[in-house]
Amino acid sequence: MKARFESSFERGQELVRYCMFGAVATGVCALVFTETGSVAQMVLIFLSAGLLAAMLVCAAKFCRCPSCGKRIIAGALAVTVCPNCRRDLRSGRKVKKSRR
Repeated sequence: MKARFESSFERGQELVRYCMFGAVATGVCALVFTETGSVAQMVLIFLSAGLLAAMLVCAAKFCRCPSCGKRIIAGALAVTVCPNCRRDLRSGRKVKKSRR
């Protein structure tokens, strides 16, 4: 049976994606669906800020190259090749120059 996440990088991508979408959703709800200055708006704004902080923590903790161990924070959702060691983040194999 294959595990849901093969590496911690894939798990980090999913956690960052969930936190980002949650932060955007709560921010939009705070701005659109609540009255200005209400308690509900403040709660949603603080929840959005907390999710953004959780996103940064997840990116710093889990978004590492499985081969070289360097952090990949900038572009962690879109990157497929480690910018440091030039290995594929899913399989760990060296990537040819034409694929970069």
